[in-house]
Amino acid sequence: MAPIIQPIIDTYEALNNWPPPPGGRLYHYTSMGAFHEIITSGTLRAAHRSYLNDRADLEYGLKACCRFLQKWVEQHEGWQKRLGEEVLRKIEAQINDAAKSPFSFAASFTENGDGAAQWQIYTPSGRGVAIAFDFVELRNSLQRAEFSRKSDGHIVAPHFVLSKIEYDKEIQEEQVVRLMESASECWPAAEQFYKSYKCPEERIGYSLAHFLWQLATRTFKHGGHFFDQEWKATPHVAGDEFIKLHATRNAIRPYIEMRFDLSCIESVVVGSAVQQHFDDVRQTLKLLLAKHHLEEVEIQKSEVLLAPPEE
Repeated sequence: MAPIIQPIIDTYEALNNWPPPPGGRLYHYTSMGAFHEIITSGTLRAAHRSYLNDRADLEYGLKACCRFLQKWVEQHEGWQKRLGEEVLRKIEAQINDAAKSPFSFAASFTENGDGAAQWQIYTPSGRGVAIAFDFVELRNSLQRAEFSRKSDGHIVAPHFVLSKIEYDKEIQEEQVVRLMESASECWPAAEQFYKSYKCPEERIGYSLAHFLWQLATRTFKHGGHFFDQEWKATPHVAGDEFIKLHATRNAIRPYIEMRFDLSCIESVVVGSAVQQHFDDVRQTLKLLLAKHHLEEVEIQKSEVLLAPPEE
């Protein structure tokens, strides 16, 4: 099957070939306690989106994709129309199951290294840090984690895909159209190969629906969130065996461990709510980092001043 749909695969990979962000860094905002866990474990948590207010984003991406597909169907005839209808049916049938997808687990990053909104939401209220990662090193590290295995062959860690969020509806539609048009390159071979027992639109439609599902759930988001400048890391392959549980005072939250090389960390920005004792905080963070051979990581102050949270 793969050689037949290679044009579709090539188009999908091209759409996911993002250049590094400005400055070459991505930032992850977190609390002091979570930062300690990240450094000591060498992992980030890809949390279930039900606990990240992201379930609506999953539905948004898939429903937007369906709107673009419906427009495609109305504008085409013949096999292209039949193919669009087939892909549309497959995606519409799975919208209600969006939260069950492995892409429902995600870890969030941003291009904004000192953003007031990020400090307020994720640290919380400046009581935490923003970890600056070298983008290329982080991406390579997440890809190297693919299918880590024990001696018995059991998979112990999935690999993660680092994706840039697309907020522009016109660009979202253009990406859907590019994937649909890639089918024209493989249609003659597929029609010949499947004519004896399967209609080609069903077989090609399955592949297109798979790639469009990934594109929409990983990267499509409403334009109102544009200023988040967000990237997400989502597992490429995930199953129940990867899911762990974290208990808080009010909830039990599922997550998947995301392994990375600590050497990806370039600097740490300290939020304003803990800067009153910055020298002490800096010394403690330096000690923590040194214990994990990260002596060269720079400790910086946030320039965003937030009102301290009420006790």
